[in-house]
Amino acid sequence: MKYIYTFSKNRRVQYVSHLDTLRVFERAMRRAKLPASYSQGFHPHPLITFAQPLGVGISSKSELVEIAFDRPLCVGEQERFSQSMPEGFGILNYCENEKKSPFAALEWAAYEICITTAISQKRLEDFMKQEEILMLKRSKKGEKQVNIRPMIQSLELVPWENATVLKAVLKAGQPSLKPELLLQALEQYIQGSALEVQSVCRTALLDGNGQPVA
Repeated sequence: MKYIYTFSKNRRVQYVSHLDTLRVFERAMRRAKLPASYSQGFHPHPLITFAQPLGVGISSKSELVEIAFDRPLCVGEQERFSQSMPEGFGILNYCENEKKSPFAALEWAAYEICITTAISQKRLEDFMKQEEILMLKRSKKGEKQVNIRPMIQSLELVPWENATVLKAVLKAGQPSLKPELLLQALEQYIQGSALEVQSVCRTALLDGNGQPVA
């Protein structure tokens, strides 16, 4: 039986890496004494699949993970699993998934980037009017210049207390656009001082129609 869990990762644990997040779930499952399904081979491991790895230094309100178990879990076991998660991680909800994983439909990710540097809405609109935004993008294969403009669906500035929230919908899956590369592109376009970023939070994982993946 497979379940898809929606979970949060707050700012207290935003520097916990993707690999360590995987270990958090493995340990919570062991503490809750759940019947996890394991892979075959010489080094079996629990069958855990995340929709999209979260970058270090980014919190999230809505992450997705699919976990396979040897049998359906009762409500008490699900509650025990939730209670076994360490502080900073929270299981928000879950659902059974007997079909193909919906994660393949993932195309976009929504972020809220809190900045204290002043940016005008007009400047942001001019930035989005560019046909090409060429940036040096790093990957496992090395570095290459990439046009990131098609990887930006939308940008919106929202005033918030003594700062501004930049709401961004960026390409996810393969390829993907990280918020830090977007911020670098904005800095280059503005040609001013570096943007002062207070926080970056991922708020949703979306399909091609802008709907939540799960």
